[in-house]
Amino acid sequence: ATRDDLKWLTLLWKEWFTEDPPPFHSAKYALEVQLKAFRLALETGIALVVPHEAALLWGAGNLGDVYDMGLFVRKPYRAKGLGGALMTRAAQLAKERGFERVFISPLDTNPRSGEWLSQNGFNRYSVTYVKEL
Repeated sequence: ATRDDLKWLTLLWKEWFTEDPPPFHSAKYALEVQLKAFRLALETGIALVVPHEAALLWGAGNLGDVYDMGLFVRKPYRAKGLGGALMTRAAQLAKERGFERVFISPLDTNPRSGEWLSQNGFNRYSVTYVKEL
């Protein structure tokens, strides 16, 4: 991915947030967070883009870890293996770049992602609870 993908990614995120609104923030705030995540993934992590279809962003963390910052697949391209292919390629790149672990946090609204992760060597690590104050 390159910064040239930013215009298309912005459209992807707006489409995504219209379809599945962020639960704790406005779509505008969520878009700002994703723009920052994209820049971070480009600089220190992994950013993969399939133009007009999907995008994956992983950011570098501490101690050899890489963190999922988003996997977005447009509706017409879901359940066709594209997300899994991006995850597999990103894991290969992460290993080549010296990362030791990847942390993925799928949303509860997408049970297929948890199934795929379990079938592909990921172990359940934790559950996250959030409370708005």
